[in-house]
Amino acid sequence: IGFQVLLSIGELSLAIVIAVTSGLLTG
Repeated sequence: IGFQVLLSIGELSLAIVIAVTSGLLTG
């Protein structure tokens, strides 16, 4: 697995976490 792939996966999961967190905060 290349570093670029890990980076893109980390970026995607981070975006998902942020979206879920903001969704919970706004209720």
